Amino acid sequence: MNIKQYIRYFDDFSAENVPTITLTLPGRAFEEFPLLIPKNNENYSPLHDLIKTITLLVHHFVPPSSQSLFGVIPEDDADFITSNDTNILRLIQRSFNRREGTSFCNAVETFNKRFLELIDKNEITNHLNNAKGIHPRVWQHISDQTYQRVVGPRVNELRQYEAFSSNIYGEILSPFVAHIAHKLNIGPNSTFIDLGAGVGNLVLQMSLATGCKSFGVEQMNTPADLGFIQLEEGTKRSAMYGLLVGDMDFEKGDMCNSQKLNGLLPKADYILVNNCAFSAELNERLSLIFLDLKDGVKIVSLKPFLSNNFRITDATVNSPLAILEMEKGEYFAGSVSWTDAGGSYYVHRVDRSKLNSYLKSK
Repeated sequence: MNIKQYIRYFDDFSAENVPTITLTLPGRAFEEFPLLIPKNNENYSPLHDLIKTITLLVHHFVPPSSQSLFGVIPEDDADFITSNDTNILRLIQRSFNRREGTSFCNAVETFNKRFLELIDKNEITNHLNNAKGIHPRVWQHISDQTYQRVVGPRVNELRQYEAFSSNIYGEILSPFVAHIAHKLNIGPNSTFIDLGAGVGNLVLQMSLATGCKSFGVEQMNTPADLGFIQLEEGTKRSAMYGLLVGDMDFEKGDMCNSQKLNGLLPKADYILVNNCAFSAELNERLSLIFLDLKDGVKIVSLKPFLSNNFRITDATVNSPLAILEMEKGEYFAGSVSWTDAGGSYYVHRVDRSKLNSYLKSK
């Protein structure tokens, strides 16, 4: 974080030093947050991140029977209402509104004390153990924090791509990941592969969201370098929240010529490929690796590999597409980085039964 791009928020703090506060996290970890806001509202705000994290901890890590220790949970994290109540969350909100830094820090310290008491009593751990998976708001928050710390400072480097080529950088966003994980029923016994994994967002998010094993491969240097760092930071950050993440692996290289990928393909259950900007030649090369997949594997793509009029004939019987069945899905606005609109995606399922029937009939 470049301090020169930030300003003080609270009026009662000296301008000589950067004010900070430490927050207690569920995994008996501590994180220091600068009490600053960005000059550019589009940049990461550590102060708002702190407030959002506290609200998240109360809402999703504290058992309902103990939430009254912290006060009313705002339905909207951005809605800082003024109140004369003395509960912690409202004190944080009120001191934020009034720009009273000392009161704000005192309220956060009170939160830390009460939250640590619950950790010591194993209330946090027991609550997490009894939960059915990780709530989407939790894994999205951990992923967002990881991204802001690793990718955010270097995001301008990701825009240096070759226009109208297969090496265009674009991100599939967490709402789409949540949708796919639920629709396809991806779970802790699954193996997920992201072809053209960029900075590793999907690898981290899918392992966080489902507990599955995830692998990503990316050819472009800068995204791949950030991908390795993101997975390392994401694993560490998950532990800070007292959470386990599924096994993750990453490779820098050509997905059409990767020995590591070739070894994983027969074990894969789900594959995602953001082929929206891929050339026809690259899509054709990718389809060849589908021959190594077992029946039942599902391949999610942004452009279809099968045309609507594809049929198994003597001319197509040797095509890798002859082992695929396809259905079309729709994603909503806010699912991808390159457009605000919704769009279509395609789920291909490996099924050799029709091909085998055709061959037997000859």
